[in-house]
Amino acid sequence: MRANNPHVHQEAIDRLDEYLTRVLDPTLIRRYWAHCTLHRLHWTITFNDADAIDMGLRLGNLYLR
Repeated sequence: MRANNPHVHQEAIDRLDEYLTRVLDPTLIRRYWAHCTLHRLHWTITFNDADAIDMGLRLGNLYLR
């Protein structure tokens, strides 16, 4: 995942992602990302444009493949 917020450091995202991947069951991580992706896409389809929808799909694909 990449930081799009100037107040969030990429190193912090990478460190947290590495830690969670190490300590959590892979099935739990996939379930979490599936839920987040569907929730985000529902909201995005309702209130945003095609570019935002594509971004949501790309984000979900990072962890759901």
